[in-house]
Order: sequence, then structure tokens, then C-alpha cells
Amino acid sequence: MWKDPLSPEAVEQNLKDAGCPGKFVERFLACYGDCTPEEQLQLLYGQRKALLEQVHDCQKKLDCLDYLRDQIRKGEAGREKPSDQEKKR
Repeated sequence: MWKDPLSPEAVEQNLKDAGCPGKFVERFLACYGDCTPEEQLQLLYGQRKALLEQVHDCQKKLDCLDYLRDQIRKGEAGREKPSDQEKKR
């Protein structure tokens, strides 16, 4: 049987630090001593994929905010300030 190099406590803490949900942590730990490395990696890849999707969703939200911010800045740059209008009179 293959032996994992980390203690179950260290694995649990790492999964929690990675933001894994409690059910995933429980599932992984239940498998930790009995699963093959390939099975463990499959579980981790699935969780990684879910986190990466969250990153991409957040990036889309940031892009929307940046677009709006840039449009507001462009609008401000196109407007004349009241003091500039007075100088033209």
C-alpha cells in the first residue's frame, strides 16, 4: 500500500487553508489512507477546477467594474470644467 508523506492533520489544514468546503475535506480525508495517489489527485483536480472557475467568475466581475470605471473616466475627460467655460467667455 502506498503511504502518503503528510500526516492527516497536515492534509486537513492544507485543504482548509485552500478554502475547500467541509464536505470535500471529509471526503478527501476518508480516502486519504486508502486511495491510490491517482484517486487522490482526481479529487484535488476536481476541487482545483471548481476554484479556478470561481477565479474566472471573479475576473469577469472585475472586468465589468473596470469597464464602467474607464467609461466614467473617459466621460470626465471629455467634459469641460466650469472654470474652463468661464475663460472662453
